[in-house]
Amino acid sequence: MVHDIRDNVIGDPRLMLNNQGEHNGIIEVKVANPYESAISGSIEWNGSSPFYTILPVDHEYDLKAGEQKNIQFELMIADPNSIDDIFTQRPVISYNVSKLNADEIPLIQVKDDKKLITVRTVKADSFSGELTIDGILDDWDTHWPIELNHRSQVTLVPDRWQGIEEVSGRFAVKLSDTHLFFAGEVVDNYVMHSPRKNEPYQGDAVTLYLDLRGEDEFQKRMFMEHVYAVIFVPECISGDEPYIQTIYPFGTEVENIDFATKRTKNGYTIEVAIPIDQLIGFNPSSDMIGFDVCIDNLYPDGTRTRMMWNGPYTNYMYGNKYGRLILGLPL
Repeated sequence: MVHDIRDNVIGDPRLMLNNQGEHNGIIEVKVANPYESAISGSIEWNGSSPFYTILPVDHEYDLKAGEQKNIQFELMIADPNSIDDIFTQRPVISYNVSKLNADEIPLIQVKDDKKLITVRTVKADSFSGELTIDGILDDWDTHWPIELNHRSQVTLVPDRWQGIEEVSGRFAVKLSDTHLFFAGEVVDNYVMHSPRKNEPYQGDAVTLYLDLRGEDEFQKRMFMEHVYAVIFVPECISGDEPYIQTIYPFGTEVENIDFATKRTKNGYTIEVAIPIDQLIGFNPSSDMIGFDVCIDNLYPDGTRTRMMWNGPYTNYMYGNKYGRLILGLPL
């Protein structure tokens, strides 16, 4: 479970930075365990821009049931131009929860390049019938378990996000012996395309991430193959046609994807069927694969937000923070 760290900082960290030195300082953060069992967690603060680099912070901690404590750690900034700018980033507190109530988001612990991390999980429904890919989702018998509806999931300019009635989404996955089906509904009151068609993530779009790497490479930060990122772009308010773009694997297109989208009164739907034989490395007998969903949003004033189901903003570069799709064997 991931939370924006800025809501938990005690005092004014800008003053702390200045008091401790020009580029270094002690940040104090409040953390709490609301659960009936012990949790472990980590504070992660990474950020960079043309003007500064925050040296990565990854401070681990443990909390007993109901325990609350203040944690101090050092923040170091290399070559800053403006200390204030660091607070436009999205540092996070992540809670690694060992026991959850039934109404909590399912989480599991997995190992990335260096340590155990906690990620969201969702099961792909086994499916043997037929789906008409038309953007009309009445034939999806699902409760839409993949939800992007919280500020902690806004990984780009979270302060710009005004709530679920402005931008949010819910999705589901089905798996047959021939196709992976993906569909969902997005709330977006002003659907706009990127001004550059070859960069659809600069406008309103949904990205599906899949990590199909084998055991030796799975969940590694860097990747060269068997990681997929496919962007689905809806029809925009000016009437420009929807389209698909494959970001990963580099220099290739995932072919024969059936894609449809419909405008709704407050956004759009997407519905996708991807042939399994187009996903090199996909093994239906695997227990799980890496999986994530992104909603990109462009505002009329040119600002953007990005929402991620599980991973950080850097999902578009690195493959070690995806959630997990639990595979159900086809009927």
